[in-house]
Amino acid sequence: MAGNGHKQPRNKRQLRSRVDQRPRLLKALPKHPDTSPLLEAAELFVQMPQSLCGLFPIVENLNLILPLVRELIPEVISECSLVERWCRLIASIRASAPIRHDEFFMRAYGGEDREGRPFVQPPLMGLYTDHPVWCVLWFSSGSRGREDRGQAYRLLQAHYLGSWMRLQRDERQLNVPQRLVEVGRLLRRLHQPEYGNELDRLAPVASQRDQLYDELVRFHENGDEGWAHYYGAFADVLNEAMQMGQPSVFEARTSHSGRRQVGRHSRDDPNRLYSNHAAYWRFLEPGSGMPDQDWGEVAVEEQQPEPEVAEFLSGQGVDPAELSSPDLVWVDLRQPDQNLGKLPPLGSLFAIARARARHLVMETQRFTTRRTRIRIGTLTVLIGVLDALYSQTDQKLSSVRSDASRPKVLVRLLETVQLLAVSLVTGTPPAEVVQLSCARRVSELPNDFRLAYAKTSRCGVWVRPYASPERRTLGQDAATGKRGTRPRVILSDVWSVARQLEAPRKGAWFSRTVEDYQEIFDSCIVPELTQNGVDARWLRFHTFGDIVPSWFQGREEGDHLRIAALFGRDDRLAHVQRYYTALDRQKLDRFYTTVMKDLWKRLKQNGFKPVSDLFKPGPAADFPPSSTGDDWVPRVESIQKLIVELRRKIQAPLERGDLARHVAWHNDVTVYTALGLAVITGFRAVRTPIPDLTAVDESTGLMCLQEKDRADGSHARIVWVPDMLREQVRQYLRYLQTLWRYLPSGWPTELVIPATKFRDRSQFDQTSYTLDLARTLFFIERSESGTYRPVELTGRTLQQHLGTLEQACWLVPNVGRHLLRSYLVQVGCPVTLINTHLGHWSFGEEPWGPYSAFDPQRYRQGIASSLNSLLDAIDYQLVEVKR
Repeated sequence: MAGNGHKQPRNKRQLRSRVDQRPRLLKALPKHPDTSPLLEAAELFVQMPQSLCGLFPIVENLNLILPLVRELIPEVISECSLVERWCRLIASIRASAPIRHDEFFMRAYGGEDREGRPFVQPPLMGLYTDHPVWCVLWFSSGSRGREDRGQAYRLLQAHYLGSWMRLQRDERQLNVPQRLVEVGRLLRRLHQPEYGNELDRLAPVASQRDQLYDELVRFHENGDEGWAHYYGAFADVLNEAMQMGQPSVFEARTSHSGRRQVGRHSRDDPNRLYSNHAAYWRFLEPGSGMPDQDWGEVAVEEQQPEPEVAEFLSGQGVDPAELSSPDLVWVDLRQPDQNLGKLPPLGSLFAIARARARHLVMETQRFTTRRTRIRIGTLTVLIGVLDALYSQTDQKLSSVRSDASRPKVLVRLLETVQLLAVSLVTGTPPAEVVQLSCARRVSELPNDFRLAYAKTSRCGVWVRPYASPERRTLGQDAATGKRGTRPRVILSDVWSVARQLEAPRKGAWFSRTVEDYQEIFDSCIVPELTQNGVDARWLRFHTFGDIVPSWFQGREEGDHLRIAALFGRDDRLAHVQRYYTALDRQKLDRFYTTVMKDLWKRLKQNGFKPVSDLFKPGPAADFPPSSTGDDWVPRVESIQKLIVELRRKIQAPLERGDLARHVAWHNDVTVYTALGLAVITGFRAVRTPIPDLTAVDESTGLMCLQEKDRADGSHARIVWVPDMLREQVRQYLRYLQTLWRYLPSGWPTELVIPATKFRDRSQFDQTSYTLDLARTLFFIERSESGTYRPVELTGRTLQQHLGTLEQACWLVPNVGRHLLRSYLVQVGCPVTLINTHLGHWSFGEEPWGPYSAFDPQRYRQGIASSLNSLLDAIDYQLVEVKR
């Protein structure tokens, strides 16, 4: 193949890309007379370089691409069979072979970017122009969680690879060989998530050669000026390789300007708006800021699931309409001369794009329907195969009388199945299960243990670490006011997997290396699972522990923290929640056992019939309640003691005429009201978290808070305030109307506050604003000169005033959030409601966003009982405020 010529290598990696590594590969392959001829034949059809850069991930991707090539291009079936044999040959290399551990042949190649930060990229530098087909085979769709895009990308790769195979089979060459390099560059670009919209447009036609060709021509003639050329190159490659008989798409260009001429594919349908047009979203999102125009009659065409898929979804309790998505907008133009290319103002264009991006993120986070969650049918087959392998292997080994004569392969297979069973039920990667610890006491556990098993009288338990978040430690005087925590999570061996393990040898359950177990997994277990129809994405050894956690993820959207704690995951979506939640270890185990028992029933209903004791339902462990996680959560008793003391001081008789006593009484009333709001709303420790107490809507009990500093207000939240606390706020507001009678004349009614938050700067457009003291919480303090002055409520001032009642009673300025979230989790409040109430959502999960279907009424009904029970637990009562 002609390329751009060899260039001088610029670095060691490029230099290595020119070194012939085929002798090293031959050395690692099994000895067979057909090996060398097979390598030479396959090298022609996959354009394999002598350096073999990225060999193993390319072989892995080829297993997904080649079946598509067979379907799309039947003319190269024999060539596909040849390459498939070559893939099986490469896959047979032992996991312990040195070539398997060389990053040059693996998925990632380490380095540093221009700023010295770690940077990972493929080991293909210097090969993009000489071996473009080989380099494209390394990539897969970069849009995580979008299997539809992944399939579309593989189809494009299949067309590209199949075109190359047919050219090689017929010993032909493209009229412009550079076109092959240009297509390679295009496909590597489409791999990146930011170009997923272009992949979405190609997806509906990617399985049909003629339709794909037409769409590529449209991209060439109407697409982005910078990349239109490359889509034309793809169309020409398909046309010449498949002998479609069309003229080159580049023949329509003039020799002077290079501008495209009008041809049969010169423009899109003039009565259709595509998703890359700004006006497209004006019809899907009324009131989105687009200029109003008389567009005529508009209808939205939707993509619906196939009838078979819709029937399956209905059987699973999922409405098929939930998975439909707007595809195209048809416009019946009343004025033929209207210009569809006219764009809206730039600001509204950006706003529409941003809103659409959030909508796409929300769609990908539907845990109950997303493809990253395993389905019960797949899980039934997978567990059934493991159970059958364990039974067959155990029976064969039992028939051997002496341990010395036991076949080593069967012993290793049995251990591997046991390893996978532990990985499955505990959600632990097999590489960590190999280091499974066994200890009778906590003191015997190693400092760096990841998973341990302990035998108890009733049921064995799995133990994994879960320490409190790393941060500054509290003073010793705060120890009596906070809840004690333990740095471990305990899970019942409810499927009795550990009971089938042999006694640990020399303190270790599994004595072999990770590579040994992976080799058995790849050679003995994967073929069985594949033959039974288990998809390839569940057959990766290092991610085998993700299977059961993916099932737990489908239980409730937003339940990241409990899953992270149960399975020892470092989930970035649970990062913030870790700081505010102390988990009850007993209730966490009950949640785990409930889900696992329910899963067992579902497996039985789907046809699973155990033939061995590898998986066997057992009783749950019995241990007393205890806490783990956030160790800044105050004990309910200590908060209750504070509230009782404050209530006593407020209700005590007050002498008239003593200004100092009146000021102290006012501060106690403010603290009492603010304490109830801090615990119930969980307001953050910021300046004036509630600027206006009259903002509570009396008809619904809802109040808007915007304490988190975001320029766009994206983290504004709506909280429900219980009736009794709303009445306490009304009492405080009525009291403020009479306060100035007891203060010196000329005492201010407003307080100037620096506008340090976007919330305040955007509202007042000033560096400061005035706070109405008749409608907000504030303290009165005495200055050094002996005069009194108002002071705004912040998390820090609230903590200081509470500290005068009892030292270290309010551990940190935002301790109300710690108490609130931990309590709601403990009483079993749905996690979605907790995240909504405290503002702990992530990007795309905003309950109050423009695309959200979150119901405020159902939110209020769901959260009300939990908040009222919290008020009862801390003994917060309505106090009449009179002077």
